[in-house]
Amino acid sequence: FEADQVFVCSGPEFEQLYPELYAAAPLTRCKLQMLRLAAQPSGFRLGAALCGGLSLVHYAGFREAADVAPLQARYQAEHADLVELGIHVMAAQNGLGEITIGDSHAYAHTHDPFDEHAINQKVLDYLSRFMQVPDARIAQTWHGIYPKLLDGSSEFVAEPTPGVTLVNAIGGGGLGMTLSFGLAEELVDGRYTALRCAA
Repeated sequence: FEADQVFVCSGPEFEQLYPELYAAAPLTRCKLQMLRLAAQPSGFRLGAALCGGLSLVHYAGFREAADVAPLQARYQAEHADLVELGIHVMAAQNGLGEITIGDSHAYAHTHDPFDEHAINQKVLDYLSRFMQVPDARIAQTWHGIYPKLLDGSSEFVAEPTPGVTLVNAIGGGGLGMTLSFGLAEELVDGRYTALRCAA
């Protein structure tokens, strides 16, 4: 295959292509665990996606809000175990009636390939504080791993060689599905300016 421009947006796997660049980057890996509940009985619709209060202290974007600091202190006192595991709980229902729930966050360069049932149970227990469903049976569990920036940057974009652009850790890590289309447009149109060039 040949191309004038190549964009590598492969998550942490770009370490295999450019190990020196990955090692020098301010990146770690985040492992998150998620669950999906069985399809709910016909007629049950969750409606809008739900989000518990722990999300307000998990995402950096909320830190500017005036009341987040007292909320952080409250959660640290009442749910230190959840804060330590990076758990904040969201739920969304798909067209099949299944409800996807997440998630936890663990940060390290390498992660155990096995999921921890105790973490999934903590997610479910917290979910039960603000949502009740007719069928709470777990249909599937899985985990994902993505790069997370450690320096406060909003994305990692580098050009290791002319014509090759690495794009990773959107939103600092964890917001790729939300922000990637806008960033992709800027990159392809040549409007992106914060490029890191390899030495």
